[in-house]
Amino acid sequence: MESDQDKPRDVTATARLQIRRYNIADIKLPSDGRQHDDVTIAAMGETIGLIGLHSLPSVDGQGNLIRGLLRVLGAIQAGLTTIDCFVIEDTKVEKLWKISENLHRNELTVLERSVSIIQWAEEKGVQVDQHSVGGRGQQGGLANAARKLNMDRSALRRAAAIASIPLESRVALTAAKLDNDQSKLLSIAAMPPEKQLETISAYAADNAPPTSRTEMRFQNLVRAWDSADKSVKSRFIAEVITPYSATS
Repeated sequence: MESDQDKPRDVTATARLQIRRYNIADIKLPSDGRQHDDVTIAAMGETIGLIGLHSLPSVDGQGNLIRGLLRVLGAIQAGLTTIDCFVIEDTKVEKLWKISENLHRNELTVLERSVSIIQWAEEKGVQVDQHSVGGRGQQGGLANAARKLNMDRSALRRAAAIASIPLESRVALTAAKLDNDQSKLLSIAAMPPEKQLETISAYAADNAPPTSRTEMRFQNLVRAWDSADKSVKSRFIAEVITPYSATS
């Protein structure tokens, strides 16, 4: 017989969110989620063992984990076999929940946070038009969106600009470790897409760690060799390489 503790408990006025107790073995963990190392999982397990869970994981109606992978893994580490979870069966609420979880992560880069903010606005049905300023006595699209999202208008404009960067350029920015540089992100967003990848490469080169003096000298020799004509190379071989080889 199902106990009162096992029955779904409504925690919202709209009855779209419930708390339900699950066997951990029945929760379907994501295969493409954020990875956690053994030390982090062990620390979470120890914390859960001492004070329990202060924030519940979330699952959909089929038991697929939406958020809280580390908490579930920590619960397993702590020896638990059951765990309370938020159950989200409304697809729209599920999308908003996932985006909200991302926005509350402290380690998000500027690029990730900007994309998440615009995704949140879209799911809320708020159109963010960073170019619309409105007529006299009227709020423009951006100001209206900022009011609905309870955000600073300038911050929303920056997020919209950065989120508009094409996926290919976003991947390149992340690879070049420029995804947390707001100034460069805004600069990239302001230029035509066909110029973005070249500019990202230039920015990455500027950010590259300085090479040693020995490496710089070697690279200078390589460039000099590549630019020399055949006669110069022949002379260099005869006057430098050959005598050096004979004495080494």
